[in-house]
Amino acid sequence: MKKSIFRWLGPAIFLLTCAGVVWFLHLFTIADENMTYINWDSSVQIMEDGSEVPFHTDEYNNMTDLSGTYRFTGQIPAGLPNGSLLFEVSGLSLTLQLNGTEIYRSSSASPQNLAFMPQATIPLTADTSGTLVMTCEILDSTGTMFPPLLRYIPMGMEEIQMTALSNRAAFPAGAAALALVLAVGLFLLSLTVQRTDCSLLALIGAAAGLISHQIGQEQGSYFLPNAVYTFLSRQEISLAVIGLLLLYLFLNKNRQFFRYLGIVSAWSAAALVLAYLLSMLREGDLYRYINNALSTLAYTGLYSNLTYWITLWLTVVCILISAYGTVRSFVRQQAELENLQLKNQLTVNSYHAIEEKMRESAAVRHEMKHNLIALDSLCVKKDYSGVHELLQTLLKQNAQQTRVHFTENVTINSILQDASVRAAKANIPFEAKVHVPKDLSIPEQDLCILLMNMLDNALDACLRIEDPQKRYIRFRCNSKNEFFAIHCENSFSGEVHRDKRGKIISIKENSCLHGFGLAQMSAIAEKYHSLLDISYEPNRSFHIKTALKLPDRSDT
Repeated sequence: MKKSIFRWLGPAIFLLTCAGVVWFLHLFTIADENMTYINWDSSVQIMEDGSEVPFHTDEYNNMTDLSGTYRFTGQIPAGLPNGSLLFEVSGLSLTLQLNGTEIYRSSSASPQNLAFMPQATIPLTADTSGTLVMTCEILDSTGTMFPPLLRYIPMGMEEIQMTALSNRAAFPAGAAALALVLAVGLFLLSLTVQRTDCSLLALIGAAAGLISHQIGQEQGSYFLPNAVYTFLSRQEISLAVIGLLLLYLFLNKNRQFFRYLGIVSAWSAAALVLAYLLSMLREGDLYRYINNALSTLAYTGLYSNLTYWITLWLTVVCILISAYGTVRSFVRQQAELENLQLKNQLTVNSYHAIEEKMRESAAVRHEMKHNLIALDSLCVKKDYSGVHELLQTLLKQNAQQTRVHFTENVTINSILQDASVRAAKANIPFEAKVHVPKDLSIPEQDLCILLMNMLDNALDACLRIEDPQKRYIRFRCNSKNEFFAIHCENSFSGEVHRDKRGKIISIKENSCLHGFGLAQMSAIAEKYHSLLDISYEPNRSFHIKTALKLPDRSDT
């Protein structure tokens, strides 16, 4: 149940985190401070005799055929922040009044060979408002902005707009750069472990193309030589990125990869639709951007901004899937290594048990030789009571030296025999009752992980009890009705320590390793649709129970 919930909750949290990061960074790409244009409410032409004639025009032009003197009247709206009035003064002799007070006067000819017209900038404090009156005489009609175009520029607007514009190119390029670094790292790692993944070279090329093409087009003219800027802006680079991505998808045309890609695509599409709908409700930037991108896609060429975002998303997703696959591969290899170590441990323990049995047999044979000589001597002496007494002693010794056979299941029998030998050496009474068939549908490696860790913990707990008379281990297991039930009970001294989440904390010297063993047992129980039931009585006994659902033979 927990895994099923996390399977959906994990991607949702990841997408929410990504959306939160994108939203936060998006704040640094918005320039809310906008320029305010001052409209002329009235305008008149002042004739030579001083009379005024109404004048009207809707067109602003930097080359006018008009001449003479004009007066324009407009209003500065209330609530403006700190800023400046900005207007062109080339070819005009003008005065500007605010609420009847003259605030500016100039007379400027039209300079030649200049890229821009001379401008006047008049700083104003916040909440400045009132009536503006501009009187101007046209001195040179060939280079004059007429009528004068007044606009109010909030303080710092230019810096904000430049920063926002730079961030719009830098943030996607930064994402592509992180993807590039990750792809290079994965490729070098594959070389290190001698499992070279050449398809990552296609992703590296795609990420490099995304970085250079986008930021090269946006900012390259300021920082790069013209030849480099021209090369990075070529359409062929964008086409190469798409080609490299298609090559990567072709080289990874396995079912697992496209399954992950489909899952990520579905989650991403759902997140995008949700964000689009929320933006549509308030006519936000995303709503307008997607509508404009879709409407102009057919006219802007193959590599439009929309295509750029799609290729960037696909590149990042492919690299993340590759990273996930690499991590999963290492985890699987680690698990296989641990299982192999457990098997090796079982083999070594069985070997040592056989070796010890051979030494015991050799000692028994050596002692039997002396006992036979003693029996012969007693028979010669006709001391039949002595013969009987010696035979009884030999029978008791033979019963003690007979190795216990627990079950026909080779794996479980080997594990229990090893545990019984170790318990006997530590003077720990060991009792086991097993009712299982010769063959179980549970793989050997899972049985080893579960039972060896369980019995190791029981033996270690018993060894911590100072009084040997209080030590014991009782083990029960049986298979019935498609379930494999296990119950291990051992004597116990002290209290069980738990962490903040309620999980048991090992008190052994290498707590990390032993805690991992308990986690392995829990994982095996969950794998077979069960739980690890742990209970204890302080300073008395410790119990571990579980009932594994036996899988079908075809599944194993």
